[in-house]
Amino acid sequence: MTHVAIVIPSGDLVHADFALSLAAVVRCSRTPKIIDIMNERTSNLARGRNNLVRRALDRKPDYLLWLDSDMTFPVDTIDRLLAHKLPIVGATYRRRNDPKGSVIGPMLKDQAGVPEDMTAMAYLGMGCVLVAAEVFVKVPQPWFNFDETPGQECGEDSWFFKRAREAGYQVLCDDWLTTQVGHIGCVTHRIEPMPEATARAA
Repeated sequence: MTHVAIVIPSGDLVHADFALSLAAVVRCSRTPKIIDIMNERTSNLARGRNNLVRRALDRKPDYLLWLDSDMTFPVDTIDRLLAHKLPIVGATYRRRNDPKGSVIGPMLKDQAGVPEDMTAMAYLGMGCVLVAAEVFVKVPQPWFNFDETPGQECGEDSWFFKRAREAGYQVLCDDWLTTQVGHIGCVTHRIEPMPEATARAA
């Protein structure tokens, strides 16, 4: 039986839509498995992710499923990602603070040998990604860190994926799942002034 640790870094609160997605994905999972749900509340994301890995590995899971608390995802996410039988597979998604809506993680130029309907990536965000526990055994600690070297800055997620690729692992993106996940952002709504009000103000 497959053992999956769902690992979730967060602040003190999570989005309601995330909580509903998490409940649905656990309830609707059909593949026989053991599921642990683990949360680390922290303001230091790299430290929180490292702590989650250590705690999860103590339970000896087969996989760690990373879900960020500002994401939504379909009910079959766990079963779909497990079905790939890959060490690292997940979804990419749009940046929530980028008005142009760019996605997180560049695809590699060389896509030779990549399975159909998947894309090889330099890195993904950690918002929805399944990682085999063996990866964290092979990749040295710290698994997550920030690089603030001028010209080489990177977040804690790209730090991990860079080292995983150096250890010989592919970072693969499920193209269909990418179209189904959501990244929850904040938008400020304002009432636009009526044309005559603008004219009076001038």
